[in-house]
Amino acid sequence: MMLSLGLLAHVVYAETTFTIAPGVMSFNYEETDVDGSFLDGEHGEIPGIKLSIEELDQEYMFSLGLALEYYAGNVDYTGFVQSTNPRYDGLPLSTTTDQTIFSFSTYVKKPVFDNPYFFVYGNVTYKKWERDIQSKFISGIDNFGDPFTNLYVSGLFEVYQWWQVTFGIFSKFPIFSNSDIEFQAGLLRTIQPQMDLASFTFDLQEAWGYEAELSYLYVMTQQQRIGVSGSIMEWSFGRSNQIGGFVEPDSKSEMKTVQLRYEVKW
Repeated sequence: MMLSLGLLAHVVYAETTFTIAPGVMSFNYEETDVDGSFLDGEHGEIPGIKLSIEELDQEYMFSLGLALEYYAGNVDYTGFVQSTNPRYDGLPLSTTTDQTIFSFSTYVKKPVFDNPYFFVYGNVTYKKWERDIQSKFISGIDNFGDPFTNLYVSGLFEVYQWWQVTFGIFSKFPIFSNSDIEFQAGLLRTIQPQMDLASFTFDLQEAWGYEAELSYLYVMTQQQRIGVSGSIMEWSFGRSNQIGGFVEPDSKSEMKTVQLRYEVKW
């Protein structure tokens, strides 16, 4: 009898929330040389989805959560030809890149001074990004002033993997009788970033970044909310070690995302 009551108490004090959030990401990526000059960049919009599940322990007032996020699509690439032939090395190049971004996160939230509207949070995220720069035939004027046609420029397939640690603040508060506003902002750090290219693995330098998100949610019932979120996340990688005469340069990524959110509690 006492065991049954203990189990019942645990159920009463736990609340689980599942969220599904399809969205569109504005993808912006740039690589720069040691002097800060532009090397190449990728810009465009890609669709994706985020799934999360969070459990709130109402007795001890903290939340534990898991989240999966996947975005994939095609964006524009702007850069320069890299060639051992001085006629073509450094010529401007425009093509496209297929992008795939996957992340898995685990996070915790805790109220500050038992305030139900203001929390601190921390999360640990694994990220994998596949960057497939497409091959292209180009025509134009070479570095010696001579015209050329149908020069084949080979693409590259790069795979980035890293861990990411984030700490920040989260707040939520009701507006009117059936709407909520949520806001969070945090400082992040890329951990052990690597880039794989063919048989080479480049160790990139860790760097700081940030994230912020603002959400509006309409309360449909006590168990359901629907709304929209807008977020921004920026992370960077420092210049890599040299392998076979090749170096992966400094880079910065800025992702702005708009999502539709539906969540249900039980």
